[in-house]
Parts: sequence; C-alpha cells; structure tokens
Amino acid sequence: MNERDLEAAVLRALEHAAGAVGDQPIEPDRPLTEQFAMDPERFFQAITRETGLDIPIEDRCELETFAGCLEYLGAELTD
Repeated sequence: MNERDLEAAVLRALEHAAGAVGDQPIEPDRPLTEQFAMDPERFFQAITRETGLDIPIEDRCELETFAGCLEYLGAELTD
C-alpha cells in the first residue's frame, strides 16, 4: 500500500467513524477526536478492515492523529 492509498484508507475509516468529513481540513498533528465527533472504536474497526492490520489496544494511542496514523500504519505495512 503506497502513501496515497494509506491516506485514502485512513480517510475512509475516519468517515466511517465520524460521518461525512467532506472538505473539512485535517490538522495532521492534532488528535482526531478533537477535530471530529467520532466513535474511536468504529475508527479502529474500520482501520482494521481497510488495512488488514489488527491494531493492538496498547498501540492505539499511536493513531490519535492523522500523521500518527500514517506513520504507524506505514511502518506496520512495510514490515
């Protein structure tokens, strides 16, 4: 999965958990829960479905921000 595909997967997961995100800008280093009214559990379920990765509970804090999602998932998918 390249970087563009990964970004699209995270955005789809975010829309699944928060509804239509539309053209709302995303601050990459600000927690997603501060930017969107979202269900974090639905977000992690959608991330798992989009990427095929099962995110351990202890690693979920790594996915609090958009940038964190890309960094963590990118590293996991290249291992």
